[in-house]
Amino acid sequence: LFYPPEGTQMDIQSTCAKLYYFDKLRSEEEFHDCVEGRLQRDKHKVEAYEAEFVKAVKRANALVRITMDPLKLKPFEVCGVGVVQSLMRTHTSAPRQPSTGRFDAQPAIIMMRPGLENAVRDLKGFDYVWVLFHFSYACLGEDGSPEVTTTESDAAGSSSAAAASKKAPPVPALPQGWKTMVIPPRDTKLRGVFATRSPHRPNSIGMSCVRLVDVQGLEVHIADHDLLHGTPVLDIKPYLP
Repeated sequence: LFYPPEGTQMDIQSTCAKLYYFDKLRSEEEFHDCVEGRLQRDKHKVEAYEAEFVKAVKRANALVRITMDPLKLKPFEVCGVGVVQSLMRTHTSAPRQPSTGRFDAQPAIIMMRPGLENAVRDLKGFDYVWVLFHFSYACLGEDGSPEVTTTESDAAGSSSAAAASKKAPPVPALPQGWKTMVIPPRDTKLRGVFATRSPHRPNSIGMSCVRLVDVQGLEVHIADHDLLHGTPVLDIKPYLP
């Protein structure tokens, strides 16, 4: 928990059977609860080392950048890097997944944001690329906002979790307009949404492996895709077989 002296190297060895992660303490209340829980004043006399222990926890907390508790995850913003220009304008005109051979191989262009010319350099040497995109056509109501759809099992689970942990910090709500269980095409049983390719997902993020045709400046030409016109692209990565 303490910073090592300058100019020294520390060889830390341990024979412990378990490894515990130090979660990021993001509020004064969390920090206070953590310190009090570790000190255990009712069992020990902590006056001799309390001040140094608090300093050590503050130093350790300053080094932590991640959250290990899923309930403490917070929303974050993502900005698209480009937009798809495609001949497919509706979901019925697009294949269920790219390179299925059941649809004509239609070309498309990913128009990248100005300033990303160097970011697409050397991409031209790959045959296929992964395209991460936003399901912008999914779960939109008449006013363009996400529809609210929940299942009975979701509501019951939320109620029981809230009753079990009254002291738990507020949990940021996931985007609505999706269900934990869906019936995939050509299936008759409910499946967990993470086991399907449904566009109605907690974060509405899709991923497709498409054929790379050419790169011309800010234009990334692709084929054998399933992307609708106007789809925001979040990232492009080379496909390595």
